[in-house]
Amino acid sequence: MILCMNHGQASVERGFSVNKSILQYNMEEKSLVSQRLIYDHMKSKGLTPENISLSKDFLKSIKASRSRYDEFLTEQKKEKRISEKEKQREAIEHDILTISEKKSNLETMCTTLTKDFEKLMDKAEKSTNITYVVEANCLKRKRSEKLDEIKELEVMIDSLNKKKKDI
Repeated sequence: MILCMNHGQASVERGFSVNKSILQYNMEEKSLVSQRLIYDHMKSKGLTPENISLSKDFLKSIKASRSRYDEFLTEQKKEKRISEKEKQREAIEHDILTISEKKSNLETMCTTLTKDFEKLMDKAEKSTNITYVVEANCLKRKRSEKLDEIKELEVMIDSLNKKKKDI
């Protein structure tokens, strides 16, 4: 009773050895599946390669297979180029978005610097303390630096938009 084994998996094991005999170096999964389907169909119908009749349509299809394969390859290349362009566009859009966020942050910073500048100038007018004027001028200088940065970011955004249109 111990030596009795179930042979229910024998066909599956046999299929693995058939796959091994069909498999060639550098064969893609699609090719292996296609060959296996043909093999299984022929086996189920009791066919052998010698007793298959070749019709004219079948021979025409075989002759045209290379051109169909070339069309398939060119289509794959087109799809690859299109997907690469889409990735480039997405990267550029991401860059534009991050630069726009930086620009908006700088603009809000400029408005707060302007408000602080005006407050310090009002204090300087009301009092005789010169430190308020010095601090206000410092804020004014920072604001002008931030405005220059904003201009640089606008130039970068424009160049990225042109690059995006070219793609």
